[in-house]
Amino acid sequence: MFSINKINFNPLPNYQSDTQRASSPLSTIEKQHIHFLDSLYANENISYPLHSYDEALALLTPLYDKDYIENKSKINFVSTMNEYNQSSAYKKCSCIDWYTIQDYQYSSYAYLNNMLKLGTSFNHHHPLVKQLAQALMHLSLLDNYNNKFTPTMLYRGEVRKLSDMIYLKVNGPYTTTSFFSTTKEPNGVIPFLKEIKALADNEVNVLYEIQHTESLVGANISDLLKDDQQEVLFWPKTEFIITYIEYIDHNRSLTVRMNTANIEQHEWDNHLYALF
Repeated sequence: MFSINKINFNPLPNYQSDTQRASSPLSTIEKQHIHFLDSLYANENISYPLHSYDEALALLTPLYDKDYIENKSKINFVSTMNEYNQSSAYKKCSCIDWYTIQDYQYSSYAYLNNMLKLGTSFNHHHPLVKQLAQALMHLSLLDNYNNKFTPTMLYRGEVRKLSDMIYLKVNGPYTTTSFFSTTKEPNGVIPFLKEIKALADNEVNVLYEIQHTESLVGANISDLLKDDQQEVLFWPKTEFIITYIEYIDHNRSLTVRMNTANIEQHEWDNHLYALF
């Protein structure tokens, strides 16, 4: 176990691109995927327990800046890596996937999603976006491979401009532009909605009710992190099919029911390989 502690601050992470490191015929993210597949198909743990602070740091610095990890992230590096060992998370994911998911939850979620909403191809290929997307896709593939997926109802709440939602059509697609957080707990959406009197004239509360029936999309990160948030996180460009829309004017509320769209293994593979 680690024996030192650090004080955490909160600026956003720097990252190191592959061109900043020694050249390699494979990208860092592609090498991670090859190792993941080798472990998965050999029915072995995806990774291994960490033995020292320096070892953990060395596994992360191919992507994350050392100063960010030690001094600027909102998550405590030492306790996060200790938890990786104690919860046996190494059986399901690599150290860098674990850290990336934790960092997204507590530090970089606003930064990454605001960046993705700009819609440029460059932003979708930002190293931190690609790393998190791969981490989530690995979790979904692992659960699918081990037959651990169970269809369930998911919920999401957000405040949106009504004019931004008029394009939605029943039986039409809904595609996420950023990482899309949902919960199995219906009351978990309440903190993300506003009281009616607090809504601006052009704002509405949007409640998404999602039938999660497709095992190859979305990752149950709460199952990995063993927290109490019941969270399933979808990566950018995940597609849903709208089945029902209801707007109640006096409540300033919009309900959107959706199903996860079917996806074949080769389509999933193409989404993953686009990250390399």
